[in-house]
Amino acid sequence: MESAEAYRNLRCNITIFEKTKLPLPGASDEIRSLILEELKKNGINFYENSDSYKFIIENNFVKAVNFQSRIMEFDLVLVATGVKPNNSLAVSARLEIGKFGGIKVDNRLKTSDQNIFAAGDNIEIQNRITRKNEYLPLATFAHKHGHIAGANAAGANEVCESFIKNIAVKIFDNAYVGIGLNEIQANENGFSYLKISAVANNLVKVMPESRKTFGQILYEKNSGLILGAEFFGGKEAIGYGDLISSMIYNKSKAETLGAMDFNYTPPFSPFINLLSILGRKIKKGQL
Repeated sequence: MESAEAYRNLRCNITIFEKTKLPLPGASDEIRSLILEELKKNGINFYENSDSYKFIIENNFVKAVNFQSRIMEFDLVLVATGVKPNNSLAVSARLEIGKFGGIKVDNRLKTSDQNIFAAGDNIEIQNRITRKNEYLPLATFAHKHGHIAGANAAGANEVCESFIKNIAVKIFDNAYVGIGLNEIQANENGFSYLKISAVANNLVKVMPESRKTFGQILYEKNSGLILGAEFFGGKEAIGYGDLISSMIYNKSKAETLGAMDFNYTPPFSPFINLLSILGRKIKKGQL
């Protein structure tokens, strides 16, 4: 997605072939629709449900793509298929491997070999919400876990806490932020949840940079605890995500957002914060 933006800013003609109906699988349908609008607004061609295409190769280079009997020529083709851990060294060392191909470690990042610790993009770590191990290779985790594994290998006894997903993607002048679980993950893990959404300005309307931000929160029906959230808007969405991540960590109820005191400074922040609106809607039971 970010590569498409980068090349479009260089005035290249961009075409995205997406296997599913909307861009950015894993995000909510509401946000995926907003992203599609943004792509089209910026002149990017988008083909949905396009898993039946064929590369036309000439001299070991992709010359064109055959899609639905149409031949489309391209100067460059990027294939985004995801990532998987390179576990060959771990396998040769006979370390225990997890469900997703990552190295199994305990909460001190010790492997199945008592003399080997592991950290970074090749390990599986526990999700704080589901309490299940996942493979999520992020630089922030690698940095944090590297310190813990290094200290413990030298004789310390530091604990690696379970993680809360907090990721962002830049899409032209917008930021997409996803925290915690999405709906697919909440359903797969058997959570009974409610979903609340709202749209609000990031600044008071008279400010030149004022714009809309979309926000959505998933919270557990019985406990009221936040399971996940998503935002699509300006840079403020990053701050919203960090606050939600902190609330998940501290097991704060979703409706607490309606009681919080948010900053109001016209050049920097809105009179009524999006998070406050979401919190009040949650307390009133509005969907």
